[in-house]
Amino acid sequence: MSVSGIQTVRERLEALKRLRRQMGWSEEACAHQLGVSYSTLSRWERQETAPRSRAVLEAIDRFLFAHRREMTTWQKDGMGI
Repeated sequence: MSVSGIQTVRERLEALKRLRRQMGWSEEACAHQLGVSYSTLSRWERQETAPRSRAVLEAIDRFLFAHRREMTTWQKDGMGI
């Protein structure tokens, strides 16, 4: 994986973490929505590991896309996502 690819993954994970917190979701609930275990999502959020599977990255992208309205609202309101 290239350096730019790693950065893209980190940006996705940061956006996912901010979205999860803004929505008031637990790591468990978010992990369930993504189809991964709580411990996997927790390791991603602590930057101990990162997803490598294209399918998982696509699931994260779909999740972020599905919640883009919430993300856009927070950006406009200055809530930091």
